[in-house]
Amino acid sequence: MLWTSVQPRKVRASLDGLIKMTKEMPSRMRQYAAFEHVQGVLRQYLKVNPMLADLKSEAVRDRHWTKIFKELRPGGKRYSRVAMTLGDVWDLNLAASEAVIKEVIAQAQGEMALEEFLKQVRETWTGYQLELVAYNSNGGSNSCRLIRGWDELFAKCSENLNSLQAMRHSPYYREFEEEASAWEDKLNRVHVLFDVWIDVQRHEFFAVMRKVYKQPTVLDVLNIPNVQKSLERLAELLHKIQKALGE
Repeated sequence: MLWTSVQPRKVRASLDGLIKMTKEMPSRMRQYAAFEHVQGVLRQYLKVNPMLADLKSEAVRDRHWTKIFKELRPGGKRYSRVAMTLGDVWDLNLAASEAVIKEVIAQAQGEMALEEFLKQVRETWTGYQLELVAYNSNGGSNSCRLIRGWDELFAKCSENLNSLQAMRHSPYYREFEEEASAWEDKLNRVHVLFDVWIDVQRHEFFAVMRKVYKQPTVLDVLNIPNVQKSLERLAELLHKIQKALGE
């Protein structure tokens, strides 16, 4: 039976059925060493059946199977997703190899949690649209659009950045380091950029906002040429003007 079509629940039912059948054999047959041997084999398969269920988890990927085969070297066999059978898995001698297998399963489950989190970050920010509102009341095509919904934007950004930094302490981080670092960098840039933006926005800056209006996706805004420098320059000018007015 191919591993891809194995259902541990059905394997258990088959084993239970076989054990029941052996118990119903005539007493003269039950005296043979072969009978004892077959029952022993069936009981062993039944005992390791919960491990089959763990190995069928969607957390266990090809890389984890490769690691199991590399560490246990079952009869010189190599892992093959398409060709591996239930017999091949049983040949790993699951009871004796339990420690190795459980360690790989724990790793797979730990990695899956990080993978799920990164998937959420990807989904959140790939389609994150800035909420824009027309600045003047007539709402015509030439009116300036301003960004609102700052609280949600900053809260989500900070929350994701904190989680990405916490991820670094996970023993399973290495597998995802490249993608996690890239998101950390992007979200840091988003935070720094919009920190300045919120100060500058109280004044009209049509040119930048028209570009944003055409593509209001957060990550597209990062690609507007010199956007960070432009806004920082505007912020600096406003600071000087306010200081001069104060004096």
